[in-house]
Amino acid sequence: MAQKTERVLSYHVWRNLVLERDGYACRECRSTEHLHTHHIKQVAFFPELRTVVSNGATLCEDCHRLIKSKKPARRRQCNQRPIVGERWRAVVGYQGLYSVSNRARVRRDKSGAGATVGRILNAVPIGPYLHVTLYNGKRKLTKKVHALVAAAFIGPRPQGMLINHIDTVRTNNVPRNLEYLTPAGNIAHMFKLGRAATGDRSGARRNPDRVARGDRHSSRTHPERVPRGDAHHSRRRPERMARGDRHGTRTCPETVRRGVDNGNSKITEADVRAIRSGGTDIENAKRYGLNRSTAGRIRRREIWKHI
Repeated sequence: MAQKTERVLSYHVWRNLVLERDGYACRECRSTEHLHTHHIKQVAFFPELRTVVSNGATLCEDCHRLIKSKKPARRRQCNQRPIVGERWRAVVGYQGLYSVSNRARVRRDKSGAGATVGRILNAVPIGPYLHVTLYNGKRKLTKKVHALVAAAFIGPRPQGMLINHIDTVRTNNVPRNLEYLTPAGNIAHMFKLGRAATGDRSGARRNPDRVARGDRHSSRTHPERVPRGDAHHSRRRPERMARGDRHGTRTCPETVRRGVDNGNSKITEADVRAIRSGGTDIENAKRYGLNRSTAGRIRRREIWKHI
């Protein structure tokens, strides 16, 4: 009985979080009446996603009934319904053929063989992202929906930047949920929201039997594939090795993070000066939480040379 009560309470918490995230409005038609919280992936097959917010969507009674229908024709009716306040812009690279809206829907704008003007394309999940298939008159290409929305409503993506989902829900592709970030900024955002698979949530912890260690490692099972000695790439193609003046620390010294700027640093510049001023390596290692050899290298100026 207690377990059932806890399960009901967790469901209500999940429902309130999903409704709050979607602004208490249907995702499809933006209606605010008779709202339901829909599990995107069925709980019968994915029980662990029962109370995961990213697996929930707010739908009105009519849209929920259409999506739950087993007939594909009825499910498509929900996708073709107009949405209040929806704005359309041309898809970059397909002007005059397709448009994309601020509700992350893609529409056909030009008639053709088997195509209907005004038809909303069905977004298909491939991996974690939604995709649509576009035709430019010569060939078909599959495009990610969030990339089309970002290009139309945010602008061209700068070189080397990634498209980040602010709420971490990869199916929520509205413009206000998208932004351009560097790869480092994307990872930092994931850590900030606690979405990074670290600690007990890492794959090595959750599925230790899948981690190839010891005799199961590829270097043990297929030793002939491991390049050693003269077969190593540093021996076969030494001109490709960035050594000396070609090393990154010489060509781009401004990108090198030294001392306290390095995220792995355990000590400060004042600690380095104190280590070099006196004390044995064992004493300094215990005092600053270092390895004995590391304390010795600091004292001998083999590392932290810039201090």
